[in-house]
Amino acid sequence: MIIRSGSIFKHYTKIDNYVTTSKEISDGAFRVYTYYSGLKTGDNFVDQYVCKALDIKVQTLTKRKAELKKAGLILTEQIAPRIYVLYIGNTEISAAGVKMKYEEEENKRLAKPKD
Repeated sequence: MIIRSGSIFKHYTKIDNYVTTSKEISDGAFRVYTYYSGLKTGDNFVDQYVCKALDIKVQTLTKRKAELKKAGLILTEQIAPRIYVLYIGNTEISAAGVKMKYEEEENKRLAKPKD
């Protein structure tokens, strides 16, 4: 899975208070969200890596990701066989908004004439 995030922080993870105090997600889902938010844009990883880092089972990760998706904090998109992109949002921009932002930037890049 390839990370695409709106975060600009490199050495620590900053989470807004709304997500921290949200009753929409469990403490476990918050832990997964915080871990994802700490990854750099462009990082590539698999679910087993996250499970090992957080000491949880794949089934637990799947449930927690479902909570985050329902809350609009993450969005996954399959771009090729066995290759996914994980969009990470926050209260200012939803995961779907992050995806739109990346798509707009990609469309602009592709539309530029080559020299």
